[in-house]
Amino acid sequence: MSKLVGYRWFSGRTVIGIVLRYDEITEEFKAYICAVNGITEEHDIKYISDWGTAFPLKEAGSLIETYGTIVDKELLNTNNGDNSNKDSN
Repeated sequence: MSKLVGYRWFSGRTVIGIVLRYDEITEEFKAYICAVNGITEEHDIKYISDWGTAFPLKEAGSLIETYGTIVDKELLNTNNGDNSNKDSN
């Protein structure tokens, strides 16, 4: 299971979204990017999470914090989207 942390939309001829999620099983942040049809925000976020291409965490976190929508600020501040602090146990 994963929790939505935040997202950012880029619109022109095509709608492109970046989604940042926290995977509760692996205890890691994961970011995805994908073009979507712009059906509904909820549908498009799910589509990106399911079918998107992996996107660099640092860049995703920066874009979402600066220009996007943060859904779970507390979770984002846990380690600011940085998986390198994860315990190796």
